[in-house]
Amino acid sequence: MERRWVWTWARPIAAGWGALLALTYLAERPLLRLTVPWVGPRWVATASLLLGALKLAAAGWAAGRLHPRAPLRGMLAFALTLCFFSFQALLPIDVPWLARLAIDATQDARYWGALAGLAAQHLLWFGSLIAGGLLSRPPQAPLSLFGKPPR
Repeated sequence: MERRWVWTWARPIAAGWGALLALTYLAERPLLRLTVPWVGPRWVATASLLLGALKLAAAGWAAGRLHPRAPLRGMLAFALTLCFFSFQALLPIDVPWLARLAIDATQDARYWGALAGLAAQHLLWFGSLIAGGLLSRPPQAPLSLFGKPPR
């Protein structure tokens, strides 16, 4: 029973990390390198933010799709693994830095602007992760008044 429980939670987390790593190194970085000459250096940060949101949505979809009974729980388990460390090589999600910045903002008002910007980025990224998890749910059968459709 215990192995089954571990496998139930390890599978969506591994799928989310696999999708995140694959999309970072096979899609996001090559796309940024190819598009920088066309869009210019001013749009690189915006493109990186958008590509980060898209790859997190795909990772949330992969994590949610592989949890057998509750896709949102699988996606939330994957999201929980993103909250403890800094992953600057993969994604600029850094929840510990956001917490430190919030503590510093309570002591000095100069940090409020940086805190607002970083909090908005994190809301976008985690929102796209949740959206991907919601999209991973299998479609449900439509309701019918007659039970089975007539033949």
